[in-house]
Amino acid sequence: SISQYGNYWVQGIFGSLGWDNVAVPLLVIVLISMLYVIAIFNSKKLDSKDTILKYSFFATTIITFLSILTIFYLTYNQVGFNTIYGIQGRYLIPLIPFLAYYLRKVIPINIICTENATKIIVSLGMTTSILISILVYHAVIY
Repeated sequence: SISQYGNYWVQGIFGSLGWDNVAVPLLVIVLISMLYVIAIFNSKKLDSKDTILKYSFFATTIITFLSILTIFYLTYNQVGFNTIYGIQGRYLIPLIPFLAYYLRKVIPINIICTENATKIIVSLGMTTSILISILVYHAVIY
């Protein structure tokens, strides 16, 4: 299921534009991903000494992902199918905080940026993403 529908699930995390299923433009996905990176790495260093927290986050991530797969397997599939149907990317959004936590732990990068600069960057990035989405949606529909 992951190899067959993985790209569809990732695109579903960012959504589609309206009821017409217009895909979110790649530029918007890149912009939002960059904003995630700024948000994840623009913070104080996390304490790596808390082993219980580390393992509980890992266990919670795995359990959440497997629960999502299990729910859809039991809901939309006949027993014995090797593909899980019914999953959309939006159902994987609860995994984003866990993935952000792991990225912060694994990659030793710290973006040094003032709070005001971060607010400006995020505001401009989100505004640009919205404008690009509106323009693409309007061009496809009309």
